[in-house]
Amino acid sequence: MRRRRWSRIAAAVSVVAVVLGATACSSSSKSDELLIYNAQHESLTKEWIDAFTKETGIKVTYRQGGDTELGNQLIAEGDASPADVFLTENSPAMAAVEKAGLFADLNKRELGQVARLFKERRFAEGETVAKEGAGGAAFFLIDWGEATVTLGGKPRATLRPGDYFGEIALIDGGARSATVTASTELVCWGLTYWDFRPLVQENAKICWKLLQSLAKRLRDAEQRQLES
Repeated sequence: MRRRRWSRIAAAVSVVAVVLGATACSSSSKSDELLIYNAQHESLTKEWIDAFTKETGIKVTYRQGGDTELGNQLIAEGDASPADVFLTENSPAMAAVEKAGLFADLNKRELGQVARLFKERRFAEGETVAKEGAGGAAFFLIDWGEATVTLGGKPRATLRPGDYFGEIALIDGGARSATVTASTELVCWGLTYWDFRPLVQENAKICWKLLQSLAKRLRDAEQRQLES
């Protein structure tokens, strides 16, 4: 067990060494210091940092946080970010998809299968993401920024990180029921109908779990209408 643990530490040190050797564009002001945004296990991170500093003489500091939290921070900071390396347990898409209620019933393996199909989409402030009445063939999960939902030209809701829309389009590719406009710079993970369809056709478990989630959302929406 101990050998395996130190193998993981050595691997982590090797990854950081490759990053340092491959890039000369570190945003840190001092070449002998390294800032890590870390979403991995903190205890393991501390161990490999000590080993890395001892081996290279490079001082390493880190900021601990979750995948989504640190990912959003990097997006907000842009080129001005002080981070040299971002270490995460999951891909950014995986982290975002895992938090979406629509996929709450999927296990880790199934989440990975779905997350691989997502592609990052960016929209400028004021840009239309989806237009009411227009054809729709994509599902969007908001990773960073805000969007406004309008129906018949009237504001109905504000969408924020973790919110999603267009889930019915994954099934029927039908017309959009509302307009969604980026209120700020907007970063989304998008999944198209034609990328998603082969996955559910080949995997009945994923298909059934998603249909159950969609049915629950429709029931909740009907209940809210009855109560309003």
